[in-house]
Amino acid sequence: MLTQANEANFKNDVDADASTGHNSANGNTDGSVSITTGAAKTGVAVDNAANFNSADLNCNCVLDGLGVDISSNGEDSWNAVTADSNNVVAPEQANDQGFLNDVNGNAKTGSNDAVSNTGGSSDPSITTHDGTSNTKVNNTGNVNTIGNVGGVTLGTTFDFSGLWGFINGLMI
Repeated sequence: MLTQANEANFKNDVDADASTGHNSANGNTDGSVSITTGAAKTGVAVDNAANFNSADLNCNCVLDGLGVDISSNGEDSWNAVTADSNNVVAPEQANDQGFLNDVNGNAKTGSNDAVSNTGGSSDPSITTHDGTSNTKVNNTGNVNTIGNVGGVTLGTTFDFSGLWGFINGLMI
């Protein structure tokens, strides 16, 4: 009997805030009033991987160690051998996982004000740049593979390198 069991519990509570807002230039007299902000950017990547099982049963060991030898018996001896061998391979694989992703990526450039300004040679100005929030969440899990069982290959293999590269490329 092959038994593989996993349990994984993840809680990702990510709050990424970038803010260039809430700037004020109020109550100025006799001068130019200008607010210029840069870009507000957040980048969040959550990558959870859990419960990957792999077993290779190509060991030719199902009947390993089972042998009978009757020798060195005298004439007219009676010998009996009873063998009960269960050569059934019964793999059991179980996974339990729980992902909770509560991701809040905020990029804000707002809530800027220029009020009650007097006497300047130009109108008050507010210039903000882009607010960008890139959030990527990837949850992967509960993959079981079994190698060779009695000459038959069950399962598959997984190569996640391309997926990880893609996700990392999105964060640039």
